[in-house]
Amino acid sequence: MFNNFSILSELIMEDRLLASKFLDKLSKVYRYVIQNFNHDTIPIGGELAFLNAYFYLMEIRYEGALIITITPELSKAQGEIPPLTLQLLVENALKHNSFSEERPLMMSFSVEEDYIVVSNTLQPIARQVISTGIGQRNIMARYALLSARKPIVEQTDEVYTVRLPILHNMQNEPNNEYSDY
Repeated sequence: MFNNFSILSELIMEDRLLASKFLDKLSKVYRYVIQNFNHDTIPIGGELAFLNAYFYLMEIRYEGALIITITPELSKAQGEIPPLTLQLLVENALKHNSFSEERPLMMSFSVEEDYIVVSNTLQPIARQVISTGIGQRNIMARYALLSARKPIVEQTDEVYTVRLPILHNMQNEPNNEYSDY
């Protein structure tokens, strides 16, 4: 949050129109977090709309060093996932990888069978980041409470991939109030 406020402060001095757009996306991101804090699941479309607002902030922050691809099939997918799960995976990728405009971090979001597949290039940072693994454990624990299906984590020398089960017939009523993110 504080990094985003620092960026906003710089943008106000440099480009007021861009600062206004940034503030709009920033407010939508934090509104989404607050509104969904107590939800167990969220429709995939709502989570993707939130993720697009979040990506806007990251694109401004990292200036071309992050390249995101979301397949059209995922955008049309039906079902639910725990809120902020995709954002946690983005945060983990940013934390554990080095990237620049010349060597961007590539992330892809797609759907295969009944899973959301999130992959990123592996470009480990030179100095090892101390990781508590809390983000990944959080995702696993949330899924364990909601479903017998577990996320699948795969890693090669070049790519880190997480497959998130798409949840169906959850008790939460579908909510379309997230479509404006």
